[in-house]
Amino acid sequence: MSNARIRPYHAMFLASALILTGLSSPSLALSDPSNAELEALRQANTNVLVLEYYDAGGKSLVAKQTFSSPERPRFASGTSYRFGQALTLNAWGVSPCSHDRRLTDAKFDGPCRDFVREGLNAILRSGPVMLCRAFADQQDKPVKNASCFILVNYPSVYGVTKVEEYLVSGGYVSLVRDADGKPLRPDLADDERIAKGFGRGLWSFEHERIRRDQKP
Repeated sequence: MSNARIRPYHAMFLASALILTGLSSPSLALSDPSNAELEALRQANTNVLVLEYYDAGGKSLVAKQTFSSPERPRFASGTSYRFGQALTLNAWGVSPCSHDRRLTDAKFDGPCRDFVREGLNAILRSGPVMLCRAFADQQDKPVKNASCFILVNYPSVYGVTKVEEYLVSGGYVSLVRDADGKPLRPDLADDERIAKGFGRGLWSFEHERIRRDQKP
């Protein structure tokens, strides 16, 4: 296992994400993978990422790639991250802070736009196996939009969680919306609502504004 250590609050969010993970992913019309499915992908002494490509309907598998690396995935920029030397993925349908206002709490002290790095590094280092899903039109893209699952493997937390769900639940990112205001990832709408309600991460600024407005 990597020497990276998970902090208590990261373990809390991981546990919450495991509990809240839904039974399906509307964006790809597929059931979420089980612990056993990701365990079956494990390889000794290496990290594994399997990338599946689906047709436009999100149901039929059209191609699959398997990558291995001695290192865990690492943050690249924004909501993108690298696995080994050959693959760069982007967490699909979510967006980090777009401003540099200082965000300070028990987890982080720095520009809000950099907060996503904290969340991505935490979840990406949490396990040796990832299963990612993308539409077929992403196959030739240098940075591929994908939704990924990771087998979290720490003493206090074990199971499959969705990378984007972890980021949204912790307030590391917000959902991208279309021109009508509908989220591109409706499967994560409840997670964003909860994060916003508790003022987690980037939503803390809105809580501060509400408190100011309520002062007599």
